[in-house]
Amino acid sequence: MKAILSVFRDRFAHRRALTCIYTIAYAVCLSASIYFFAAKNARGALVALLFSLIILSLPIAEALARIEIPAACYALLLFLCVGALFGSTFNFYFLIPFWDTLLHALSGWLFSAIGYTICTQLFPKQEKSGVFSCLFFGVIFSLAIAALWELFEATVTLLLPLDMQEDSLVHAFHSFYLSGTHSAPVVLEGITETVIRHSGGTLTLPGYLDLGLIDTMVDMAVCLVGSLLFLTLFPLDRLLHGRLIPLLLPRSKK
Repeated sequence: MKAILSVFRDRFAHRRALTCIYTIAYAVCLSASIYFFAAKNARGALVALLFSLIILSLPIAEALARIEIPAACYALLLFLCVGALFGSTFNFYFLIPFWDTLLHALSGWLFSAIGYTICTQLFPKQEKSGVFSCLFFGVIFSLAIAALWELFEATVTLLLPLDMQEDSLVHAFHSFYLSGTHSAPVVLEGITETVIRHSGGTLTLPGYLDLGLIDTMVDMAVCLVGSLLFLTLFPLDRLLHGRLIPLLLPRSKK
């Protein structure tokens, strides 16, 4: 316990702005957990509590990885946690159509930055002589995190009565299954209605329901875009005479 307290003390001592941002983010998640618990919303309370624990674990993860995240980058990371909480519990994913896209792009950028820093820490000579290798590692690291997250979403959707993958209505698709051969797929276009008969009755949809595939691939693509945007940090930093990287790029602890 003393070791954990020392991690928090060393991380936030004399850093008022970072302490304020961190405290607000943690208080929001904890308050949401209490609110959902009082409202007898077990799922919401559990999700909010989970994000509270994630935020608590960030300084410990920094210490274990021996990296230090600047305040501005830390604020983006905390926004990602709070944003994901609001999206899944306060319906932000439906109220704000671009919310999910924003979070996935931000996660692509952040995990590329973290991956780049981890690479420079593992291979310190590469930071100057092989910067492109570290940048490539950062992008691949970000995509690996995105793939693991999508696998987690698919696993939860398959094993629990939850739907973590957003469904989409489509009006055309190609199918080898319907043709019975892999040489000539059946092409269905202009789908205007799908009727689903189930144990609770009949449901009519204005199109064909895609169960998460499009959402998964779009999320991965958006994450890749965010990762590629991370690469622009270095030329922009040169234009700003080295003022940008200290604000946004995590650095290794000596």
